[in-house]
Amino acid sequence: MIDSTPDSSRQEQISQIIRTINCSKEGCVIKEYFIDFISTEQKTGHGLSQVIIEKLKEDGLNINYC
Repeated sequence: MIDSTPDSSRQEQISQIIRTINCSKEGCVIKEYFIDFISTEQKTGHGLSQVIIEKLKEDGLNINYC
């Protein structure tokens, strides 16, 4: 999950959160893990998507599993 908002100094900041879902016969358990704040000057959909893809690569996460 990615959320973008300006911080108090008006710097655009993205929150990176991973959500996992583990389902079994007893039901599903959803957990969320805060990963990082990412500073960016990008505000367009294309620019933000490029920042997100680059960060996933840096973290060793495959976009196909997200």
